[in-house]
Amino acid sequence: GLHKGFDLSILASNPVRKCVEMQASQAWGSQGQCGCLNGPNCSNCTGMNGPCSNGNCDACSNWNNCANWGNCGGCCNGCNGQQLQMQGGCNPACNWQQNGSCWPGNSWGCPGCGCCNNCCNNCGNGCNNCNNCAGNWNGFNCWQQNPNQPRYSGRTQAEWAAWVVTPQGDKWCETKLYEAECVVEWMVKTWGLDFLRSGTGVIDVGGEPGFVAAALLKRGIPTSIVDPSWRMTGKTNRLTAIEQMTQMPGCPPFAAYKENFDQGFFERYKDLVDGASAIISLYGDEATAPSLSIAASLGKPCAVIPCNECVRFYPAHNQTYDGYIQTCIDDVSKQNGHLELVNLIGAPFSRALLVQSPCPAWAQKLLTGSVPEATGQRQQTLSVPVEVLKEMGVLHQVMWKMEVAQRNFGK
Repeated sequence: GLHKGFDLSILASNPVRKCVEMQASQAWGSQGQCGCLNGPNCSNCTGMNGPCSNGNCDACSNWNNCANWGNCGGCCNGCNGQQLQMQGGCNPACNWQQNGSCWPGNSWGCPGCGCCNNCCNNCGNGCNNCNNCAGNWNGFNCWQQNPNQPRYSGRTQAEWAAWVVTPQGDKWCETKLYEAECVVEWMVKTWGLDFLRSGTGVIDVGGEPGFVAAALLKRGIPTSIVDPSWRMTGKTNRLTAIEQMTQMPGCPPFAAYKENFDQGFFERYKDLVDGASAIISLYGDEATAPSLSIAASLGKPCAVIPCNECVRFYPAHNQTYDGYIQTCIDDVSKQNGHLELVNLIGAPFSRALLVQSPCPAWAQKLLTGSVPEATGQRQQTLSVPVEVLKEMGVLHQVMWKMEVAQRNFGK
């Protein structure tokens, strides 16, 4: 799903949204009128876009037959282009020209065809010299292509491209980048910048559209994205201009692999994976399990946020997100991995970050439980500086656990 902080229930319950949907299905498509019909949850579109959008653009009685729909309703700015924009309008490759200029980043129609020539199957959606727009117009699905076209998190490429440039979409992009910054900054603070820059750098699994990559590259960390849908979803936005970033002086190496991250990928690109400093995957869906499995088998550091909306992955014995998290930890443990759960304070969406930290060579004996019999110790010990425990926020928890352990040891 969107996962990603955009609450679809808000739209579903919003009367304005319902009004727009009604226009799409009843007025724009079937009646050819500028406004929407009266009906449940519509209230004749009152308040939709100010007094001019009350459902009746007086100067435009039938926009299908208007030679230039941009001028066919003065109070509504072209048969209320704002409502048309929200309905879906034209192909996202074109822009709506309003007041003599293209409306930046949006795409719905074009008075005079000054900005596009492919709305509604190259018709122009009412532009000058357009003779067949009515035949191509199909209300809400005007520019929708083959119904079998791929969907990414429920939307087609065109729908994503149209949405990410809206105010809501842009806010979502900003929040997703902030989330990526939170995770990457945690990795830098905990594991060290030099460590992350080592080898072939970080592998970002399922990294479309590039929020994590942008955060990594900004810090000078070599990055490889592995995602079969790279640059195919329509989610590319102003904050993920990775291709432009790579042209900047001093930008670290970047590569993108439009492939699945699995055992086959590892075998084909063994040097890349073996040399990686870490593996990261945020909401990787089907890529979560192989990311964790490969990290566990190689002892590779990783940082993973399992999708909190992918209920299909919730285990049968505990069909909750907590159950999914615990199953991931248990599965990695069976593969001799050592996942730990980090509460990512300040993260905007899921705060459950599963991490496998780098394991120094001297720690191997500690983890395998090998203690020389001559010492007579029943428990292994590890000296940790107090400041480290303070920084981790576990000092007092550790001290009490030490007290309990000493009491039990004396029994």
